Amino acid sequence: MARYLGNEIGKMDLLRRIGHMSQLAPVERHELLDGKGKGCKLIEVRNGGGLAFNILESKGLSISSLSFRGINLDFISKPGITAPEHFNPCNQEFPRLFHAGFLYTCGMLNVGPPSVDDGSELSQHGRLGQTPADKVSILADWEGEDYPIKITGEIREGAVFRENMVLKREITTMFGSKTLRIHDTVENQGFETQPLMMLYHINLGYPLLDAGARFVAPVRGTTPRDDVSRQGLAEFGA
Repeated sequence: MARYLGNEIGKMDLLRRIGHMSQLAPVERHELLDGKGKGCKLIEVRNGGGLAFNILESKGLSISSLSFRGINLDFISKPGITAPEHFNPCNQEFPRLFHAGFLYTCGMLNVGPPSVDDGSELSQHGRLGQTPADKVSILADWEGEDYPIKITGEIREGAVFRENMVLKREITTMFGSKTLRIHDTVENQGFETQPLMMLYHINLGYPLLDAGARFVAPVRGTTPRDDVSRQGLAEFGA
């Protein structure tokens, strides 16, 4: 049964009080109209439980913004959201295209710095986060006494005579819920074994991330990515 304003409420009791579920839990498609983000498609979700987030349909179904009860949780970097046609895999261009956002999905053939593997140039953090999704669908409807909101789609990384990797993503939340769920399935639809690298680049921002904030997790080990991060390893967890 759904919860709203701290109370359980059944389907018919709720529908007696409203005309349309978009009044409490709207799910809307939008398109940015100017700047480097022009043409970028996104899906705005508000679930009636205080969660509001945007899913970038044009950029790997990553989650650009996330707030809870009007309080921002994410970090947006200086370039802001850029449309995928501005993607440039050259070594020094990624920082000019990286919008960050609550979740930026990296992969599928590379994460981390740009590199060359077997003669193939791999861009920083791969192409996944800069690739528009296919077969995007939205389901927002009652299932018994619950009202799930589900966005699905797939992102393909393929090249002639080379890889054919497909990420199938499902993002789900429930009306009145305080949580969202991301379920990913990666399928190799080619005929050769391929490497797989995935990074879920979570970017938390002000005011959630500020003086006094703590991150609590069952950390088994920490490995620095490079010399810069290695210098601060001794302070990790302090």
